[in-house]
Amino acid sequence: MPTTGYRWRLLGLPEEIKLDADRFELADNSIGGSGKHHFYLISSHTGTYKFFAELARPWGGEPINRRSITLTIQLNSNRSQK
Repeated sequence: MPTTGYRWRLLGLPEEIKLDADRFELADNSIGGSGKHHFYLISSHTGTYKFFAELARPWGGEPINRRSITLTIQLNSNRSQK
């Protein structure tokens, strides 16, 4: 987890899209170090969806960053399923 306490979270995720998993990958082991937060989403619906990502501390305070995300999903019906 990030050592600064700030975490990205998804807001307003449409019901057609599910959060399958998320993880934080540290760039290095320094105190307050940076890294990447990965969100893994799944859906079986085509379409264009809008939701938000917000960077805040879970125990309160205003977010320090908020991003609008537009995601377009196209399903390939020619793909074989396992």
